[in-house]
Amino acid sequence: MSKENETLDKVQNGNDFIADVSGSLHSLLEDLKGFQAMGFLNADVKIGLGIAIEQVERYIRGDL
Repeated sequence: MSKENETLDKVQNGNDFIADVSGSLHSLLEDLKGFQAMGFLNADVKIGLGIAIEQVERYIRGDL
């Protein structure tokens, strides 16, 4: 395999990895929001979930 093809493969694999991570973060965010909406959780748990949601949102936006 030529150097150019190796470089192209690395870039493509890196882009696939970034897409996988981005999809995973969005999935995590939706899961956290779903947990927060559960009625049986106490206030402390909901506050913790709110903080986690905020941090994941900030990471997705690139603020962290």
